[in-house]
Amino acid sequence: MLSRIAGISTRILLRRNIITEAKRNIFIYGFELFYSTAFTIVSILVVGSCVGMRKETYLFLLFFIPIRMVAGGYHASTYIRCYFLTNTIFLFYLLLYTRLLLTPYITAYFFLFFISVIYICIHAPIVNIHHPISEKRWKQNKLWTYMIIIIESLIMVIVYISGMMEEVCSIMLTTIIVVFMMCVVRKEG
Repeated sequence: MLSRIAGISTRILLRRNIITEAKRNIFIYGFELFYSTAFTIVSILVVGSCVGMRKETYLFLLFFIPIRMVAGGYHASTYIRCYFLTNTIFLFYLLLYTRLLLTPYITAYFFLFFISVIYICIHAPIVNIHHPISEKRWKQNKLWTYMIIIIESLIMVIVYISGMMEEVCSIMLTTIIVVFMMCVVRKEG
């Protein structure tokens, strides 16, 4: 279905002479990636709304997507697997989030967050064998990883100082999940 929608979108651009035939496959791939990502995000937003956790959903997406784009980690072999995996990770996040708020061991989660930030800085970007990147791209991703993790960490500190513990838990948990996604690939490789 995704390939079909991407093909239709590409044919529209071809008919309107917006792209050339030589770029057909590039645009099909781009549309597949775009629609896959859009369907996944919309699905996560719907689930988050249905369970009454909109704020937590927005925080998950805000802190998960940027670092995952540059830090690397596990990638599913098909768009449908990626869709189900990402939605499963989100449901796991919601489950852990509700448990995290009930725990008296919040200090342990701060420690895990701190270790996660260090792990990301040392090991990212992790390149999946199915998605190789050039050395130039690797260096760019490394720089972006540093910038994003510093910004996310500073936001977390500001949120903590503001006394917004629910949001702090959301940010910490999302970062820990990103590290898990990175570790899966390191173990495979």
